[in-house]
Amino acid sequence: MDIEEKDRTTPFGMWRYGNDFRSAAIAVLKEHNDKHFMPYYFLIGQSIELSLKAFLLGRGVELDTLRKKYRHNLQKLLKEARHRKLGTEVKLDNIHCGGIDILSIEYSDRRYQYIRTGGMLLPEVWIVQEAADKLSEGLKQYCYDKTKC
Repeated sequence: MDIEEKDRTTPFGMWRYGNDFRSAAIAVLKEHNDKHFMPYYFLIGQSIELSLKAFLLGRGVELDTLRKKYRHNLQKLLKEARHRKLGTEVKLDNIHCGGIDILSIEYSDRRYQYIRTGGMLLPEVWIVQEAADKLSEGLKQYCYDKTKC
């Protein structure tokens, strides 16, 4: 195996990391039943980001494009994923898309990681958790199949 093959990022590998962040978010929420616990929002945002990127990788978007064009912007990732027919794999309701959009505002600027003054927008936990669950559970087989090719 050459170095390029060994270091290749796959849809399933990215999905797996996203699922791991989802599991960590659930564990944090169970331990800290606080709706305003910033590590939870960071972890769930990371899960959603990696799930969307895994889907887009499976649709042929280059990793470099994901890194440079979309970076950590959940709104842009979701918009592109929906444009590329995310709904054929995962059905997100408008409330879930709205929750991701709200999460993206602070997540894209890394506000869940770094202390800054001023108010913050926090989506309802159940909305972003359901969105992350739907993405992770709904994309597992798709990402696996796209990686097997």
